[in-house]
Amino acid sequence: MENNVRKILVVGALVLCSAAFAAPGWFVNTDVNQDFRYRLHDYAQEDAPNNAHRYRERLRYRIALKTKVNDEFTAGARLLTGDGTNRSTTQTLDNEFEKKQFNLDQAYLSYAPKWVPSALGSFKATVGKFDVKEGIYTVSSIMWDSNISLEGELLNYTYKNLGVEGLDVFANIGSYVLEGDVNPGAPVNLEARQLGWKWKFLKNYNFDAAYAQYTVPAFNTSATAANLNVDASDDKALTHIGAVLGAKLTAPYFEKVALLYEDYSNPNIETKDNHGTAAGIEFGTASVAKLGDYSLRYLTRKVEENIGWNYLEDAHKIAGTEGSQIVLTLGLAENVSFTYDQYDLKYIDKDNGKPWKDTRFEINVKF
Repeated sequence: MENNVRKILVVGALVLCSAAFAAPGWFVNTDVNQDFRYRLHDYAQEDAPNNAHRYRERLRYRIALKTKVNDEFTAGARLLTGDGTNRSTTQTLDNEFEKKQFNLDQAYLSYAPKWVPSALGSFKATVGKFDVKEGIYTVSSIMWDSNISLEGELLNYTYKNLGVEGLDVFANIGSYVLEGDVNPGAPVNLEARQLGWKWKFLKNYNFDAAYAQYTVPAFNTSATAANLNVDASDDKALTHIGAVLGAKLTAPYFEKVALLYEDYSNPNIETKDNHGTAAGIEFGTASVAKLGDYSLRYLTRKVEENIGWNYLEDAHKIAGTEGSQIVLTLGLAENVSFTYDQYDLKYIDKDNGKPWKDTRFEINVKF
């Protein structure tokens, strides 16, 4: 009996090895990543009597594939739950067991040329639909909701050890389609330019910072004008609609301590109240990947009424709000964590508006 079991195991191993050798190159070079999140969402409605609560159970599932086509080209895609809007990636459990939507969240092709001498730095060009973090460095998600996937073209550049050991500079240049089906007229694009650095010094310290500008060179639809606080009467208006200054300082305590600051402004608006800011602190273990790992972040947040930006983190809903956010993440097991995420918000200039809380309890699984 023991010999038969041993023979079966040997034959099984040979079959698996044969399959691996016979598999096409793209299959061998493809990484598959999945994650699942179950959320209990407690939302205290600010204008309801006695701040009536709204409770929802929500889920998110994502599956991503990334294939190294060859030494220079990489292709990727990601599917996820959600209602198809630019921010929502969750599905609310309701309507008597109805089927839930599944959407294309990412589909992209990246090219990192090997023929560029390393002395000149490294370049990567990406086209398609890709994660906002690929195109824009941010400290928080106050103005760029982390669920957004950019669409269009992106060029990344990195130069390592610029005169000082551990000092890397980077640049992101992107053209992102806001409205592609414009009749008459050309597509309406958001042009993004960002320059920053990541500096690791004294072994355990990091200081990262970046500055970005966003413009819409041309537009001719009232929807774009309304979303970005521009004048729709001028088809060729050059509009500088936002700027961000982000910084993060990490110290060797608790494995990670980070001081966070971020500022957006809209100089296209000549009135006041045209800023968005976030500041706070984060500390914990280097990552949350196993039992005992943790992370705690506290942020004060303010989005003024005339910021002129349509991609806010969903908790703020609209501009003209301020408050705080606290996020606690605890590792429960390998690749399993629990998150407590609470926003305490209010309208900045609304006499009769009540403060409200937006609280999320989450179980996160990566596999």
